[in-house]
Amino acid sequence: MAGYLDGDGHIEITETELPITISGITRNLSAPSNMSGRITNAVRRLKRAGRPIFEPRNTVVLAEASGFIRGLGIYQKPTFTGADWDVAITGLGGYLTGQPYVGEKEYINADPLDIFRDAWANAQFQPRGNIGVTIDALKSPVRVGKPKEAVEFTTGGGESVSFDAGPRKLNWYQTLDLGREIDDYAKETPFDWLEHAYWLGDEPRCHIKLGYPTIGHRAEHLSFVLGENLASEPGHSTSDFFNEVHVLGAGEGRDRIRGYDAISDGRLRWAKTIEDKSADTVAKANTAARELLRRSRGELVVDTLRVYDHSNARLEAIELGTEVWLQAETSWNEIEQWVRVVGRTDAPGRSDVAEFVVVRSAVV
Repeated sequence: MAGYLDGDGHIEITETELPITISGITRNLSAPSNMSGRITNAVRRLKRAGRPIFEPRNTVVLAEASGFIRGLGIYQKPTFTGADWDVAITGLGGYLTGQPYVGEKEYINADPLDIFRDAWANAQFQPRGNIGVTIDALKSPVRVGKPKEAVEFTTGGGESVSFDAGPRKLNWYQTLDLGREIDDYAKETPFDWLEHAYWLGDEPRCHIKLGYPTIGHRAEHLSFVLGENLASEPGHSTSDFFNEVHVLGAGEGRDRIRGYDAISDGRLRWAKTIEDKSADTVAKANTAARELLRRSRGELVVDTLRVYDHSNARLEAIELGTEVWLQAETSWNEIEQWVRVVGRTDAPGRSDVAEFVVVRSAVV
């Protein structure tokens, strides 16, 4: 199916039979979903009421099965393969990406989940900006933003750091990408968010579920086991090794925002410094340092799993955020660990296999 966003909170379905081949539907935790598909050269010329059916950043594409919405997103732009047109479709949760904040607002002792909702409200309040996304009312105990004060301290590495702490801000001259802003808050708090597409009468809608500190649970009764329900060896990657990270953020010279994180692991000190001008608060710079340090342990990391539907773990039982026991004796390592499912791709027409993106669970 396909339709148009009217900018006033509604989606008008105009095509119930859409000549597009969907090759994959991916749902992500704390990131927008996406779909990929292909249409022919002839189809892309089709119009309704003088408008192209496939109108970049305005056409909504919907994948439905058995009365349920499996995928809902905004058509972005095409790439060309001969006479065919490959289309990228991003979930409505990605609408804030690249969108600036309009106006100015300061937060003192604020819940980051309220700031998340405010960011969405600001974008959807603009003329022709309402895409009808609703947000959970969940609250968290975390508070950010303080009255302005001078802060000085010495890091674990013996460095003296000083800066002015103060309110958290959303404004037109600094907040140039609301999508990145809410990503930073999600990592810093932390909290998770997840798109949920559903029917409201005959109109498709999108609701964003929130979870503090996470969405999901540890499923003691499920398992991924090579030789039983894993279709192949786990996909894996490796990273560089650092045990100390410095982030240089916004500002110049001695006035630059600085972030820092380190771990005492008994190994030789290896420090890494990166520049990130978007880090306009110490909290953001510290979050960036912590994230880089977490990913830079020089270890082989399991990141993808291809899983068959099996009594060990029925695919329908595995939601995003679920933690599952992984056991695999591979050509490169023997793995026994809990992993958390943060992404899932299903191929239309196949219910017997799915591909999962996973990360190692924080608590073993």
